[in-house]
Amino acid sequence: MPSTIDAQAVQNATLRESHNPARISRSAGSAAYHLSVNDFHWFGIGESGKVFVVFIGTFFPILLSTIAGAKGVDPVLLHAGQVFGCTTRLSLFRRVVVPAALPNIVVGLRVAFGTGWAAIIAAELVAAHSGLGYLIANGMDILRADQVLVGMIAIGVLGFLFDTFFRYLQAHYGRAAR
Repeated sequence: MPSTIDAQAVQNATLRESHNPARISRSAGSAAYHLSVNDFHWFGIGESGKVFVVFIGTFFPILLSTIAGAKGVDPVLLHAGQVFGCTTRLSLFRRVVVPAALPNIVVGLRVAFGTGWAAIIAAELVAAHSGLGYLIANGMDILRADQVLVGMIAIGVLGFLFDTFFRYLQAHYGRAAR
């Protein structure tokens, strides 16, 4: 007959194993992303669930980089904007803060796109009837290696092309800010 101490030890071991970092998916880069994939049932398996997963994965990188960019504006630029005619806070924000923060915003967009791209593929793998993730999952189910490879290559090529586009934007706006 197990004692209370034995039952508690088993419960603690089970709890430790369920929260073991080795069991957490490697594609879950952040706690919010992992939470949204595990609790996918909040919005169901339709489009709203996928939109929620992508939103959670992309919102915070954009928000944090935008805040960092706005806080990192040189006070000399703010003073120069005031001297050159930015009389209201809105005009100072529009003409000085936004252009100065744009390189950080583009970096946030680049990071968010990578996270969002992974999130949409993961959402399609879990619950979709179309898309590249579904193509890969379906190919694995019916043992079609060609479908799996085509899906993986398409994901890689599209990811590379979008990343190249964001690197171009980053170089362009980074150069304009210097």
